[in-house]
Amino acid sequence: MIIIDRPLTPNETAEVDGLQVYHVPSTQESKSHNASRIYDWIDTIDKLGIKEQSPVQFFNWNGKSFWLHIRARLFNRLLEHAQFLDQISDLEHLLIEKPTIYTTAERAKYWKKWSTHSQLIYQEQSTPSSPAKSSNRKRFFNAFKGLFNKKLTPTNSVEYLFYSPSRNTLNIDGKLHDKTFQLLYDDLGDKALRIEYQILPHYIPATTNPDFFNSPRKSPTIASDTALLSHILRKPWLGFEAILLLIRYNSRYCNYMSEFKFEYRDEVWTQLINELISSFKMSVVQLLLFESLFSELMQRYQPKAVIATGESNGIGRSFVEAAKNHSIPTFGVQHGDLPPNNIDYRYSEEIAPNAKTDYFFYWGEESKVNLMKQALYTPDQLIPVGQLEFEQIKARITVNEEVEQFKKKAPYPVVLFASQPQQSSDSRTKTAYALASFCANNQLACVLKLHPAEQRDGLHQKAFDELGIGDRIIEVNDDIYNLIYSTDYTSTCYSTTAWEAMSMKKPVIIIDPLELDLLGLKDEGSIYYIGSATPMPFEQWKEKINRHVNHAYSLSYQKLGDRESSPSQKVLGFINSVINR
Repeated sequence: MIIIDRPLTPNETAEVDGLQVYHVPSTQESKSHNASRIYDWIDTIDKLGIKEQSPVQFFNWNGKSFWLHIRARLFNRLLEHAQFLDQISDLEHLLIEKPTIYTTAERAKYWKKWSTHSQLIYQEQSTPSSPAKSSNRKRFFNAFKGLFNKKLTPTNSVEYLFYSPSRNTLNIDGKLHDKTFQLLYDDLGDKALRIEYQILPHYIPATTNPDFFNSPRKSPTIASDTALLSHILRKPWLGFEAILLLIRYNSRYCNYMSEFKFEYRDEVWTQLINELISSFKMSVVQLLLFESLFSELMQRYQPKAVIATGESNGIGRSFVEAAKNHSIPTFGVQHGDLPPNNIDYRYSEEIAPNAKTDYFFYWGEESKVNLMKQALYTPDQLIPVGQLEFEQIKARITVNEEVEQFKKKAPYPVVLFASQPQQSSDSRTKTAYALASFCANNQLACVLKLHPAEQRDGLHQKAFDELGIGDRIIEVNDDIYNLIYSTDYTSTCYSTTAWEAMSMKKPVIIIDPLELDLLGLKDEGSIYYIGSATPMPFEQWKEKINRHVNHAYSLSYQKLGDRESSPSQKVLGFINSVINR
């Protein structure tokens, strides 16, 4: 049996000619059955537990955040395998004795797990030096330098403590602004202190600042890396606690067992879960250190309120939890899309009290429905405000000069492509080539806006070059709203940029070759959707473009909420009403 999971070379085509061949479909044919079982697994172990303990007990040291962090990471890795299985219409092909499989290096890891006796034919990918390692070294170096910069460590008492990831920063006039909270900081002045969680992307975007660590912040800020290093130096026994924690982790997490059974090859899923749990050792240590740091900050500053965005990651959970442990009111602010089945906001009744902030400021009605249904928020905990960042951005939206010059050189309508990190390089490659084909077939040029977390490897330029239209694409680093405003169409795979473009009355194109439909827009006629099948001719779709744009605008209101009011004032007023009760 020959299994084909990628395009073959001419020589490979000749080799398999006349043999029994199975072609792996490019999209999921089994209606996400295995993916659905991953949600069942999450929900079930929340109730049944692991090794006869609840997840909270099983993963818990000094707080409840560990389970939430590991739970999300486990889910995302398991979902990758489930989506792989869902592409195979007959899973018995995986059990065939010694099949020959033509696949990619990216997908070989799945075949090795699920078809252990197969012969894999793929080209090894060269492994460039890891940008993550380089970033980590730079983070440590700058954290050490920060120990001697007293300006980065405010000592005055504050009333409002904020948590915001570094990717929320914008470079305006040489200073870093927080695109979500800056208007609140401006109103509060010295009463507010920002904890900046310093996750670095693979590169430093122009919108952030080329000298990220040393750039002045507009508002009082504590850099998390510097604060954590200082905390460890003052409390060296935390290192011994971390070592003990690793020992306990190894003894406690080995041999995962649960009452839940997967329908397809439960023994393989069990082995995979054990491997993944073991790989998260250092994450648990990091969470221990951050919990200790955040607890100390709560004691030092004794804020009246804690406000967090992007709090659904493990570090953000630890921040919120530290505030709860000190009886400080907590407020969450929606950071990105909250679609159905978002694992970071899918809680059982047992873990919900520890996972939720006391109150949550959300965008639009759709988010409210999902937060109530899956995160178990009550209506009185949810406050509609729309997108906080849009309030300060809309006053600065302007035409991008680089795009304007590009339009003059390439006299075609211009489509913006806003990328999003994808689950595999295979999916990312298919999206890039689908984008190039779309532009080639419809006389379009492209402005590329890469997500901060995505590799800068020239993939999209290569795809355009191979179709002979390499002069029709440029990469531009600017605020996404300026780029939406400056181009004729907006396209993406899964980015919430689609909704933002809809709210700005720009025609939207979704490029989704695997048909995962993560934005839920596949069946919306007002969106031009490019999946695995041949779509309607673009010229035909454009005949009703004004109707499409207006309908998409009305849809965006349900997702993003009010775009005209002043949400920062609403947020601040509500917080003050709570702390003054």
